[in-house]
Order: sequence, then structure tokens, then C-alpha cells
Amino acid sequence: MKVIISNKHNDVLSSTDMPAIAPFAGPDYNEISYTSNEPYWKSQASEIRYGGTHIATHDVNILEPVQVRTVDAPTTVSLFFVEKGAITTKARQTWEISAMQHNLLFSAYATDLTLFEKQQALRLSIISFTPERFLAMSNGGGRFMETIANSIVSGKNFSLSEKHNFRLSLRMLEILKGFRSTPYQASAKSLLMESRVLELLALQCEQFEQDERPAETLRLSTNDIKKLHAVRDMLLTDIAYTPSLAELSKLNGLNEFKLKAGFKQLFQQTVFSFLRDARMEHALKELKKDDKSLTEIAYECGFATLSHFSDVFKKKYGVAPKKMR
Repeated sequence: MKVIISNKHNDVLSSTDMPAIAPFAGPDYNEISYTSNEPYWKSQASEIRYGGTHIATHDVNILEPVQVRTVDAPTTVSLFFVEKGAITTKARQTWEISAMQHNLLFSAYATDLTLFEKQQALRLSIISFTPERFLAMSNGGGRFMETIANSIVSGKNFSLSEKHNFRLSLRMLEILKGFRSTPYQASAKSLLMESRVLELLALQCEQFEQDERPAETLRLSTNDIKKLHAVRDMLLTDIAYTPSLAELSKLNGLNEFKLKAGFKQLFQQTVFSFLRDARMEHALKELKKDDKSLTEIAYECGFATLSHFSDVFKKKYGVAPKKMR
């Protein structure tokens, strides 16, 4: 397998040959940690290998946009968890995953290209399995696991969800943190890691199952839909103002239940998550202009304090607004 790193002009910065089985070499438990100080990135990483399983955690400062290409990569099933920052992969289609999101991909390492934009504190964890290992794990695992197993056997690319990435839960974050700090003795570490990996997979399965369950559809008349669009337009007219649900209901002639449930059904977001995203999009545009202070932008977006604005912005984009600028 060859790993080629190049810049946005396609100038090769690094080209490394490694055995195709390197991520899974050896049946015994093994872990390593290392740093990388290159002109294009500074990183700290750790890797854990055991019995067809590979756990890699990365903390990276990307100093300039780079792209990583893999050639003749091994076939894998991989769980991607991004706590901070964002990455984009390109193979048959473009797939993006950003801060506080996760997904599962079959043949993830065979991705043609992975793009890393300039960013601070990218935190990425990838748990990969050989097809044989995952097939053994999937036996008796229910419809979700059987679906992945069938994709592996037929050689078809697969993702946990092609519609969207899933949000990291608090429990997932706790488990991922555990990969970076393990007090157990070496003899017990493989059992501990296996339990953590299986729990992460189970949590992914649960989110997938919940996403697939048919939700009760609210009947919305043409007039209801018109009123909900009016609510949306009202929010966008003055993003600095935070109206109450009662106020929105009264102004637009909707009861609060229909406002909340209907808005989410129509726009796939709650009223206030929509307003928050609109504020963040406005902030991102203003930051690129470089003609306003951070405090001015925060006030324009409806935040009483710069610190609150910075926290929300960083949660959305994985980097603080002053670093984005």
C-alpha cells in the first residue's frame, strides 16, 4: 500500500510504501504512540492493534491544505469519529464529516482521496476491522450487522447512513477519551479495548435504528406550510433577536405544538437549531470579510457575550472564530 501526501497544487510532499496488512499486523495486542512534525502538519497519534482490529487516534494541526491519497489499500470496515475539525473524502462520491459527528464506512482505507483543510486541533479517531473480523462479530448481530455483512460479502461499498452523519453522544465521547488513557495492565488491555469498541459499535447501531424508525407524520395543510415558511423568514430577517415560541405562534397563527413539530418536519431542524445555524453561517461570512471585530459579529448574531459566541462557533465548526479569521 502506498500513501501519497500532496498540497492543493498536487505537488507531492511525501510518498510512503508500507505492507498492505500493516494496520493489522500481528495477532497480539500492540500499541504505539508517535509525533509528526512536518511543514504541512504537526500531529500526535496513537495506534492499537489486536486480532484484526486497528484503533487510531489523531490530534493534528493542519498548517496548509493537504490531500492524502491511498493506493492498493486493504479492504476494511471503519468507524469514523470526529470530535473537532473536519475532513472530506472523495472516491465515487464526496463525503464530509465534521466536528461531533460519526459514521461507519466499508472500505474506508481504500478511499481515493482525503482532503484536510487548514485547521487547528483536528481530533479524529478511526476504528477499523478486517472483513473477516467484522463478519465474525456480525454473526447474530441483527438486521443492521447483517446488512453490513451482506455488503462485505458482495463487495459493495457501504456507509452507516448516506443521508447524514450522526451526532456524537456523551457516552461516545467518554469512550473515545478512554482510548487516550488506559490505566490497565497490558494483559487486560485487549479485553478493555474490545469492550470499548463493541460498545461504540452498539451505540452506532442504536442511533441507526432510531433514525430508520418511521416517525409519526404531522398533517400540514397548505396554509400551515405557508405559515411555517413565514416563521422561517421571520427568523432570518433579524437573526440577532431570539423570539419565544409563544411569540412566534401568536404572530403566525399557529399553536405551539404545530409550530414545533411542523417546523421540524418541514425543515428537519427545530426552530432554535435553525436560528443557531443561521447565526453561525452569518458569522462565518462576516469573519471572512475581516472588517468587523469579533465582538461586533457576536452581537450581530444575537450573543450577549463574546465567550458564548466563541463556544457555539467552535462547537459548530471545530475551531474558535479568532483562529478561523
